[in-house]
Amino acid sequence: MALLTFALECAGRKARTEGSIAPYLPIVMELGYLCRLCGIETLTLTEAQADDVGIRTQRRRGSRDNIVRCVGRCHRVPPRDH
Repeated sequence: MALLTFALECAGRKARTEGSIAPYLPIVMELGYLCRLCGIETLTLTEAQADDVGIRTQRRRGSRDNIVRCVGRCHRVPPRDH
């Protein structure tokens, strides 16, 4: 949680200042953690993979794809602005 707390602090800084990061990165970090994804699996995650059942993950290197049900913290991921 310390890393996520640090990422949230950095995301709250003014854009293009020292130590700032994109505001969506803490959300992506937590979503990848909750779905037990490795880096490339997190980067290739799309909205099309989310449905009423959960998030359909696409595993790499011979692992089987699976569905991660959204419970608890996963529901706190803010909706996209349209």
